[in-house]
Amino acid sequence: MSRSDFAVAVDNTRETYGENGIWGLAASEPDHGLEYVGAWQDSATGHRTDDEPAFTSDHLLVLYRIPGLQLDGEQFYRAWLWSGAVPEPSSQLEAIRPSVHLVRDSDDMRRYDPAKTTSEGPVPVSFATRARDGPTIEFPLHAGKVEYAAKKTEIGDAGGYGATWTGAYDSVQGVNATCVMKWPADRAYDIRWNAEIEATPE
Repeated sequence: MSRSDFAVAVDNTRETYGENGIWGLAASEPDHGLEYVGAWQDSATGHRTDDEPAFTSDHLLVLYRIPGLQLDGEQFYRAWLWSGAVPEPSSQLEAIRPSVHLVRDSDDMRRYDPAKTTSEGPVPVSFATRARDGPTIEFPLHAGKVEYAAKKTEIGDAGGYGATWTGAYDSVQGVNATCVMKWPADRAYDIRWNAEIEATPE
């Protein structure tokens, strides 16, 4: 999506998700100084075995270039992930899992956030490029816990990062996560993006 299309997509999710949306409690994109590269959007409806709807969900991935941060001909980038889900009245959410994966061995996964288990909200997610030098947003944690997904997280060449919320909740929950990646400055990005939602009957 273009920058303007991304802004429209964010506005379209605000009514449904509110403080559970892509910018959490901040409600608007912080002044992080990163350069917008592109964004992608998806949505899905999950069904139970009896074909009744179990949840609706929306997902956004935003890719930013980190200006002024190059090392040995490699450019650094930040991905911002958001997934939100709304259970149907007869269902409850059990898991939300957004993730990204780098395909090429020349591409490198670096710092990510959230990086630890949090069971009390709100959950902070930082735009920092070095240590804690960037703005931080917070998103509500209504139930359960948020942590990195060990099976989907690997630092280094062709690495990946996944965040996961698990719990039991009968209303709207969103998950924000971010990671820093780098690849040769003369190469285009090649990222695989995925999001999984689980819900069960109440």
